[in-house]
Amino acid sequence: MFLLTPAFAGAVDLQGDYLGNIAGGGSESTTSFKTEGNKISATYYMSKVKSSGTLTDIKLNDRSLTGQWHDDFGKGYVLFQFNPDYSSFQGCWDKKKLKDCENSSQPWNGNKAK
Repeated sequence: MFLLTPAFAGAVDLQGDYLGNIAGGGSESTTSFKTEGNKISATYYMSKVKSSGTLTDIKLNDRSLTGQWHDDFGKGYVLFQFNPDYSSFQGCWDKKKLKDCENSSQPWNGNKAK
């Protein structure tokens, strides 16, 4: 779960499911964001391996989201970059802390379901 500053919270529309891919988790995944006031929680499901997980310790700075993933395979870090209207994101995951996705071979992306 993470917090948004009140001034920023109204401008962010993350709530909902993002359909996409998580490298290593199969071809299809769903990353779900839920908002309650200025708090946002996130979960994900990887359909090929039939496993789910959570995102924690998330920080949102402009459109860049960082946090930690936790699932049956372990834990690690995520970095997502949302487009301006938050309808999609491109990112990556790794077991070590990420500064960017340039050297990551583990992409994670999603497009908001309509």
